Amino acid sequence: MLYAQDSPKRPAARILIVCLPDLDRAIRRLLGSACPADWERDERVRLHVLKPGVSRGKTALANFIDSAAPPSSFAQVWVQSQIELHPRLTSAAGTTALRPPIRRFASPIVLKKELPQVIATMDLGWQTQIADELTSGWVHGATPLSRNRVDLWLDQFGRLGDNNRWIGEGLLRVLDFWLPERQRRSLGLTADILQRYDRVCVNRHRTGKSGDFLSTILQKHIQTLVPRYPATIDLRELCDNPSAHPDCKRVLFVEDGLFTATETNNYLSGLLDLPLPPHRNEWGTPALKDPAPLRSLEITMCFPVATTFGMKRLQAFLNANELTNINVMPAADGIFNNLTQQGTLALTENRFFLPDHHLCPAQPDLHLRTPAFENISVWKSEEKALRAKTFCYDVGLQLFRHYLEWRGLAGKWEESRILHCGLGMYGLGMAVAFGHSVPKASLPLFWMDGDVTIGGNSLKWQPLFPDAKA
Repeated sequence: MLYAQDSPKRPAARILIVCLPDLDRAIRRLLGSACPADWERDERVRLHVLKPGVSRGKTALANFIDSAAPPSSFAQVWVQSQIELHPRLTSAAGTTALRPPIRRFASPIVLKKELPQVIATMDLGWQTQIADELTSGWVHGATPLSRNRVDLWLDQFGRLGDNNRWIGEGLLRVLDFWLPERQRRSLGLTADILQRYDRVCVNRHRTGKSGDFLSTILQKHIQTLVPRYPATIDLRELCDNPSAHPDCKRVLFVEDGLFTATETNNYLSGLLDLPLPPHRNEWGTPALKDPAPLRSLEITMCFPVATTFGMKRLQAFLNANELTNINVMPAADGIFNNLTQQGTLALTENRFFLPDHHLCPAQPDLHLRTPAFENISVWKSEEKALRAKTFCYDVGLQLFRHYLEWRGLAGKWEESRILHCGLGMYGLGMAVAFGHSVPKASLPLFWMDGDVTIGGNSLKWQPLFPDAKA
């Protein structure tokens, strides 16, 4: 039967919409824009489409509605006007004080005007889901990420221009927020994989850096897989004390992400005590007592999330420094393909950066894809995606200048290089964050504060993620 009783395992719907096939696609688009991406799997908002050619008995439909959205619940039920309803659903005797009267609609226009507000009021919208994930998942620094902060962050878009709030809402929808559990899944570690390595290493040279956080969650995960597996250790500590680990030959080195490869390349450069380029005073990592152990170990570098740009830059560095003992293994389901074909070729042929400028991209618009603005289902059109990208660049460039000042690097970067960082480092245009940090390849609007002016409107911008610039 079409209207069999719902399985007792299915949760009761809080919003139930019943329609004919002619409105199926339009209503799905509406729900897709108002609800979280997984609304169909979640089932608290449920769309039921009557199949053509199948009996639509009024009693059977009434039984289905009462099962999916019980009269004893506070569920909202919307039914297309062309569908006949059993009198018990519409009569005074059939209504309850809990479930509101069934709403009727003839076209999606009525739903478009009223349903998004109902979804938001009932905390079933995508905004609620994202705010809940951010407020519970952000653990960096002393300032909490509250739902009020999310609202204030969105308000700033409107204060910098009429009707700009949609840009902030779009950024929240495309934000890729990585919680520890997702990082663990993406790494794909198993007991069999761990047994291939003698130790698992991280980079925790600087106290408070993401290496400390990663080491903690990684160690807990490893202990659940192989209870007696050795504790995670800093790679530099391992290489500086080879006599303390005589049986260690194969190492799995784990970092939380590989976006630009700058941090990883600088880390390895410091360990190997490579010559400093003219623009740098230090690598940020003390040199090893002897680089031989680093070159002799069989090292696999693993990243739960990476960009193709970062992967190729890291591989080029390894090749240039004859580090053939290091293999790069990013997780397959955490790769952002942010290089165009021309960009891949440019990196391979060593012409991605301008030859006479330090780390200044030659043609980023031709060589790079910007993931934050590629989802047209979020931005609605190429034109709106471009408008959002332009706004983010204009604000982001000002914020990136504040970041350089905060780092004490004002006046030390070439202007041509700075101009390519309005969408994040090298113009990567990412919308990625972890619970403990935000990569600088992500849009500065997410992680930097400072005074900004757009079209005569000024304010002191507050990032979505507090204390994330550190």
